[in-house]
Amino acid sequence: MASDALFIEIDFAQRRKAGQNICGDAFHSQKLEEGRCISVLSDGLGSGVKANILASMTARMALRFAASALD
Repeated sequence: MASDALFIEIDFAQRRKAGQNICGDAFHSQKLEEGRCISVLSDGLGSGVKANILASMTARMALRFAASALD
């Protein structure tokens, strides 16, 4: 089996608490040029906008750190 035939499918789903407009967790994924894929899941420690902002910032920082460490 050739390595060109292999692929990874990445998907995610989020559930909000009742009455909330936004989920407190964040998922970010980035496909790198050399065929690598980095995925980060961050828990916002709670629910709502504040939790989502903190989780999103943390996930993006982790994603950037992991991508730069691979270079």
